[in-house]
Amino acid sequence: MDKKQIIEQLKKFPTDETKAIWLLSQVEQLEEQFETANDIIQDKCEKLISEFFSETLDLPKKIKKYAQIGMRYSGFINRLKTRVAIDEMVVDEEIKELFQMAKAEIQSLRREKSAILRDTAQTRKDIKNFKIQLYANEQIDLLKTENQKRKAKQLVEGANSKNKIDCTLREIRKNAKHENRI
Repeated sequence: MDKKQIIEQLKKFPTDETKAIWLLSQVEQLEEQFETANDIIQDKCEKLISEFFSETLDLPKKIKKYAQIGMRYSGFINRLKTRVAIDEMVVDEEIKELFQMAKAEIQSLRREKSAILRDTAQTRKDIKNFKIQLYANEQIDLLKTENQKRKAKQLVEGANSKNKIDCTLREIRKNAKHENRI
């Protein structure tokens, strides 16, 4: 049926409902025809392919022999595969346990590393403070009077940089020169 014939058929029906019913029946008929044609084509293709392979695919006797042996021992092969799979599951469980142990060890080592890094940072900080205090003591010892030294120790106590120490000692020396002039 072409387009014009379909339009003429639709004009014959009085309501949209009857038109829809007629169209659905036409669609169903076309679907059935398509399925039938599809089945016929598939059958023909299967026959063509099997004929092609039977004519062109002449397998050597050894391959046919091994295929027959494979068919004969397929049950044994399947049982063997099952046993190997069970063994693989056991191995998988062992591997999982090893991975868990390795993970725990890695986490432990990371914690140790963090603790060592914290300790190292604290040690570096302590060494820096010690160097600063040593520098301060050396510079204070260079002062001339005990009064200057006592005053410098009080002002420099808790200093965390050489610049701060130098500034403090400079002020003390400046004040000492000023006091000497008076």
